[in-house]
Amino acid sequence: MFARLVSAICCVALSPIFVFADTITSVVPLQAKGHSFSVEVIINGNVKTRMLVDNGSSLTIITKKLADKLMLSDIGNAPRYPFETPAGISWGKLVILDKVKVGKAEITNVEAAIFPRPPNGAEGILGLSFLSNLVYEINGPKAKLTLKIPDEKGKLHGARGEKWWRAKFGRVVERISRFKSYRDALDRSIKGRRQGIEQLTGADIDGIVGFYKKVLARLTVEAEALGVPNSWQTY
Repeated sequence: MFARLVSAICCVALSPIFVFADTITSVVPLQAKGHSFSVEVIINGNVKTRMLVDNGSSLTIITKKLADKLMLSDIGNAPRYPFETPAGISWGKLVILDKVKVGKAEITNVEAAIFPRPPNGAEGILGLSFLSNLVYEINGPKAKLTLKIPDEKGKLHGARGEKWWRAKFGRVVERISRFKSYRDALDRSIKGRRQGIEQLTGADIDGIVGFYKKVLARLTVEAEALGVPNSWQTY
């Protein structure tokens, strides 16, 4: 629904926010669902569900039903966000999931959106806001998802090195800067913005900027708790 799923093999390595238990590699079974694959996911430590694996979706997606199970607060005031789908622009509500766990890989503070229609009958989509934090391999023929800690030499904080932390901070700050630029363009009545973006109101954009500032604040708290040097938190 949101993007083409990969049924063969793909790998991506980006900056992680994660905790692994006993091993640097976690291999979990995938379940075929039409031309897609689903995987068992545990959200916020106690809600178990199955989600489609989609490395073409920038955010992790959950349904309203799943959001209710998670007892997420203040959903009504969450900022709305446009998604491009085959049927046109649809809108979701931005939320932060405290923890998302697949196999032994657990990612904290995962950016997600509540979407009104269940994608292909599933309760959600496991997107790049989870997957891009790890080196991952989707093996369609063997129906397996492999998750690994990106390898980096040198001093680590929370199993993460300097490049990881800098990249993570940089990505969040880039989102803030991007949407601030959309706000500036809106204020100057500049035309020609990307489809979906031009439908955002000033209040929408301010809400999205506020959302990513909240993500940045959580990341900063986590980094400080793990003793990450301030120089690694620059962006």
